[in-house]
Amino acid sequence: METIALPAVQESLDDLDEWGVRTAGWSVAALCAGVDGAHHETAPEQASGPPAPSPVIGPAAPGPAGRSARILWQVARARNLLAERLTAERFRGEKVLDGSAAETTISGDLAPYAIERGDAIASVVKDAVTLGSVLAKEPPTEAEQWTAVGLLRRHLNPWDFAFLFATLRARGVAARFEQFAGGPLTAYRMLTASVAHIRTAAPITPVGEPGLVDGLHDARVSGVVERVDPVADLVDCELASLGQGVADVSEGGLDHYVHGLQQQVRLHTCS
Repeated sequence: METIALPAVQESLDDLDEWGVRTAGWSVAALCAGVDGAHHETAPEQASGPPAPSPVIGPAAPGPAGRSARILWQVARARNLLAERLTAERFRGEKVLDGSAAETTISGDLAPYAIERGDAIASVVKDAVTLGSVLAKEPPTEAEQWTAVGLLRRHLNPWDFAFLFATLRARGVAARFEQFAGGPLTAYRMLTASVAHIRTAAPITPVGEPGLVDGLHDARVSGVVERVDPVADLVDCELASLGQGVADVSEGGLDHYVHGLQQQVRLHTCS
C-alpha cells in the first residue's frame, strides 16, 4: 500500500487522470479489506484480555498476543497512511494550501473509507479537468461562466477548492474568473469568500464536509431557522444574488451552479 498503491493515487492526481485515481483507489481499498479481515479475526482475542503492546521492529512475539499486536499496528499504520495520502492536499509536489490542517481521524473499517475517499478525489479531478476546459475557451459564454462557478461550488472543502485552483494555474487560466460578467463574477467572489471563511470559522480537515444550512425540526411550524453552517449568511447572499439578473441567462448554464447549491443547502428561507 505504502510503496505502490498510494503513490499511484498521487501520480494520477498529478496527471489529472480521473480513472487512474479510481483504479488506484480500488487497489488501496482491496489491500485495506485484507487488513480489515485480519482485524476482525483477532477481535475476540483482543477482547479476551488487556491490549497487547505495539510491536517493536522485528518478528512478532509468538502466540495470539504477538499476532494481535502486529495486526493492531498494521491497522494504526494504515489509518495514518489513508489520512495523509487519500486527499487532494498536494499537486505536482506542492501543497495546495499553506499551513497545517486539522487532524483526520478514521474509525471503523478501512476499506469503505478508502472507497469513499477514492471516489471523492476522483470527483475533484473530473471537475478540475472540466473546469480547465471551460476556462480555456476564449472567451467562455456567460452560461459557461455560470457552469464554471457551479463546478467550483461543488467542492467547498478548502483543500479541494485549492486543488482546483492549482490545476487552473498550471493551465494558465486561473485569472479568467476575474474577467467574468457581472452575475457570475459576483457569485465567484462570494464563493471564494465563503471558502476562506469555512477554513477559519471552525476546524476542518482536508477530507471534511463543510456544514450545511439546517433548520429546527419544527421550523415548518415556527418559521424559525437555526443556522448551523459557518457560512450561512454568505450562502444567503449568494442565493439572493441569483434572483437578480439571471432571467437572461440560459437555464442550462445554471445547472452546475444550482446543483452545487442544492448539495449544500437542505433548508433555506429568504425574505
